[in-house]
Amino acid sequence: MIRRRPKGFLAFEAIAAATITLALLTIFMLACRQYGQARQIGDARREALAAAQNALVRMQAEGVAADAGEKTLPENDGVRVVIQIAPGSGEWNGMALAHVIATRVTPDGEIRAELAGYCPIARAAP
Repeated sequence: MIRRRPKGFLAFEAIAAATITLALLTIFMLACRQYGQARQIGDARREALAAAQNALVRMQAEGVAADAGEKTLPENDGVRVVIQIAPGSGEWNGMALAHVIATRVTPDGEIRAELAGYCPIARAAP
């Protein structure tokens, strides 16, 4: 007598298909989570860099106070900006060196953007 294979799926085939599907879904979910974390870090880096650039450009346009020191700007959108000012030397005499450090805290750590540039010293108002 010839045995015929039953039509349809066997229980083993259904379990194997479900296992493969679950494995693929797990890999996809992990990839999506990593993409989200990388995007968050990239956004934080861009925000910190933009804050540092804005502070430096503003100082270059308006000038800085003649006294050297460190100044912390009010926190804006979670970005803390610290400006360190030192007098220029050599060919930069009469200017001020502004070192801007913008920091953004993320769940994965701290993102820092540092920029430096020479700025004119603001003249006192008459």
